[in-house]
Amino acid sequence: MNKPIKEIPSSTGWRSLPLNTLGLLAVLAGIAYPLVTWLIFRNSWDSPDFHWYEWITPIALLLGGAMSWLAAVMLFIRNAAGRDVLELAIAIVPITLAIRLLIVIVVFIGTIARRLLDGSVVDFFKDLEVSSGKLLINIALILVIITLILIRTNAKSKSTPPKENKDD
Repeated sequence: MNKPIKEIPSSTGWRSLPLNTLGLLAVLAGIAYPLVTWLIFRNSWDSPDFHWYEWITPIALLLGGAMSWLAAVMLFIRNAAGRDVLELAIAIVPITLAIRLLIVIVVFIGTIARRLLDGSVVDFFKDLEVSSGKLLINIALILVIITLILIRTNAKSKSTPPKENKDD
């Protein structure tokens, strides 16, 4: 079993704070997670267009709150593993942001695919007026960018000396 241990500063930064202070920080995080979840999503719960992927963020935030309370209990009974649980609970925020970014990308790809299949994107491009001046400027800009990339890759490949074979 995990025996409660005395405070041992493990490193510098927030992890070197006393266990009681970290316990209070965990309690504050445990209060903040559900509060922020409620403030952000209070109008969305009963909305008919609340899609399945929009439930991921509140569930992750509430999981972070539960982990914060668990870390607080562990830290108040002087179990140093509470530091790791608190760190994981705090890491839920960037993980949630990354998941939301992936959701935005997937929804964007789905929207584009849906519009391609029903023909609305094709209609959009048919309605665009293409003047010859703007078209030439865009083509020239693309060619300049490609040329600069090729010049840069050639310069990098010439500057690196060939590796010698040590087997000889």
